[in-house]
Amino acid sequence: MPLHLKKLCVGVASIDDLLASIEQRRQMQHEATGAPFIWITTRSKPKRTQEIIGQGGSLYWIINGLMCARQEILCFRPSTRADGKPCVRIELDHSLHLVTPRRHHAFQGWRYLEAQAAPADLTAAHPGAGAQEDDVLPAAMTQELAELGLL
Repeated sequence: MPLHLKKLCVGVASIDDLLASIEQRRQMQHEATGAPFIWITTRSKPKRTQEIIGQGGSLYWIINGLMCARQEILCFRPSTRADGKPCVRIELDHSLHLVTPRRHHAFQGWRYLEAQAAPADLTAAHPGAGAQEDDVLPAAMTQELAELGLL
C-alpha cells in the first residue's frame, strides 16, 4: 500500500484556483513519465520516500480546511531556494484528482497519510483534468456542506 503526503494549499481559495496555479506552473515533460508535471518545494525530504515513489503515493491538498484533491508524486529532488538555502523539490503529475472531501485541521509543512486513511477518489478527475462538469459539486457548495458537518 502506498504512503501519501498531505499539505495545506496556502494562498488558494478553491479547486479552480488550484487548477489555475497548476496550469501556470506546468513544466516540460517529466523525464520518467513523459507527462507534463509541476513541482513544489519543502525544506526537508521525507524519510519514507521509498513508500511513496513507485507505489502510487500522492500529495493530498487541503484547501480551506478540506482535504479535497490529490496529485501523484513523481519524485523528490534536491534543490536550492532563491535565498541559497537547500530544499527538496516534490515533482507532481499535473493531473488533479478530486477526492471525497474531508475536514482537516491546520498544520505546518507536510504530514504523512497512510493509504487506509486516505479519502477515496471521486468517480472522475476535476473538469479541468478531463471529467464531466456534472460529476463534481461546486467548490463553494462543498465548503458549505463541510462547514455544516454534512461531509
